Amino acid sequence: MNRFTPVVASLLLLMVYPAFADDKSVQDAVKFDLRAIGQTQGAGVPNAIGAGAFVPLHATANAVTYIDVEAKANLDDRSGDSSIINTDVAGTTLSTSTRLGYRWLNESGQMYGVYAGYDTRELKAGPVDTGVTVTDPRTVHFQQVAVGAEAVSNQWSVHAYVLAPINTTEKQLNSHYDGGALDTVGVDVGYQINEKTKATVGYYHQDGDLGHADGSGATAGLSYDINDNLTAGVKVTYDDAFETRVMATINYTFANLIKGGEEEKKATTNMVMNALSDSPEQRDIRVHDCGFRYWLDVWGYIHC
Repeated sequence: MNRFTPVVASLLLLMVYPAFADDKSVQDAVKFDLRAIGQTQGAGVPNAIGAGAFVPLHATANAVTYIDVEAKANLDDRSGDSSIINTDVAGTTLSTSTRLGYRWLNESGQMYGVYAGYDTRELKAGPVDTGVTVTDPRTVHFQQVAVGAEAVSNQWSVHAYVLAPINTTEKQLNSHYDGGALDTVGVDVGYQINEKTKATVGYYHQDGDLGHADGSGATAGLSYDINDNLTAGVKVTYDDAFETRVMATINYTFANLIKGGEEEKKATTNMVMNALSDSPEQRDIRVHDCGFRYWLDVWGYIHC
């Protein structure tokens, strides 16, 4: 089976789950949003805090064109626990992300969307976890382009995405290790358990770092709306390169505070209408590092 098959097939999943949006139009529901975001380190991604904004560019009765931007400060890895395998990521560096997208409602009240974007990541090499002495730690920069598609009903959601690093994707981090930005293709399927709780499962395939990270992985996640503005989540991933990783997220939105009022809250209780203003996910540039001198033990070289 081609690795793209699950991605394509999942986009058709919602066809059998009709949903009915309320009588509000897209113009009524979509809204400008400022948000504060935070995450703990995961599979190839760093601890980070930052901010983002969702900006509707043009809205009609059943569609919206938008731009969504993020900027995050990348923080130190937990000591002795590298997010990229061997080299601890040091802080503080900057990541940025931009998405330009289009979302629309069909006659059954389901939402569909497509987007494209561009991301950057600055990575500063710190100590290593392998017990070897390294020199020449460096700060390097990665870039990627992204495309995605999404479908949302009042109970189900599907998000398919492609993250593709560009320009130089393998960079020397220190005297022993190179870091490689990973091509990632994946799909996430979400289920709205109740008004506040959503569960997600996913599949992804990654390539890169001179072949050392190639393979497939699985994800499972849970998010909970603590109140109208604050959402907390946890995500577990597994693949052969990173093995099991657990990542926590926090998101505070100012949208309800900006518009406010009971009428605004009533206008956004429908899950589909809420999704019109959601920030697209899967925006980190994922990095894996490996020894660039490949080993025979008698030579003392490092291996992944």
